[in-house]
Amino acid sequence: MPAEAPRQLPNTTNPETQPSISCFPGFQIRFVQAIRTQPDEGNSSLCHNAAVHRLMARAIRLLAATSGVLCFVQSAHGADPYSAIRQDIAREIAVGRATGVAVALTQNGKIIWQEGFGWTDKERALRATPDTPFSLASVTKPFTTTALMVLVAAKKVSLDARANDYLGAAKIRAGVGNPNDVTVRAVASHSSGLPGIFQLFPVGGPRKQPSMDDVIREYGVLVSPPNERYHYSNVGMGIVAHIVSRKSGLDFGEFLHSKVWSPWA
Repeated sequence: MPAEAPRQLPNTTNPETQPSISCFPGFQIRFVQAIRTQPDEGNSSLCHNAAVHRLMARAIRLLAATSGVLCFVQSAHGADPYSAIRQDIAREIAVGRATGVAVALTQNGKIIWQEGFGWTDKERALRATPDTPFSLASVTKPFTTTALMVLVAAKKVSLDARANDYLGAAKIRAGVGNPNDVTVRAVASHSSGLPGIFQLFPVGGPRKQPSMDDVIREYGVLVSPPNERYHYSNVGMGIVAHIVSRKSGLDFGEFLHSKVWSPWA
């Protein structure tokens, strides 16, 4: 490896959609969160992700603890059924574990509550609203693996086949271990031994996002033996998206829209 820090992997798995969690039939709760705008310690993004996970877990517990649709409507006394969630979000923002949050609750495809909290840009005093666009980053990885499973269901991809069998000239290589042991399943479950680097390439930014073949050539090197440990890998998830694109013959984004989102809609 060269002495200088290597280039980092682009985030290749960010379809523009909102994350949602099904609480029980007919209901979904959706959270999105702003990225901190001010400089912070290196683990600030991890703190923010943990904050959102706490809020999601709290919301799901509150919703699941109630019975039927009575949880989601105002009582005869005018009680606010979302006050506990509001208080939790406000507390996370107040202590600095979140900067901005947007939440929406849907019932049978209709939004019955949505609200923005905190800031999209604290320095410019811009408040978050229910319509604020947020960077979702790795929250979209479940969509990538869902796209993969569409091809698995169609018997176009086997989870237990070698990942390299579905790649082009750029292949996963051995730093340690044997690349022939890297299955599609291992790549999709973060147990392949691939590294976990990350970098965003904003549209219109100064750097162009490299092709996935270029990413594999530079970073597709095992840093631990396959199937030995869990190691979160953006390289691996980029490879999953690349396999979907290669086997379907479609751009990854086009595949998501036509084979994943449109059928759900």
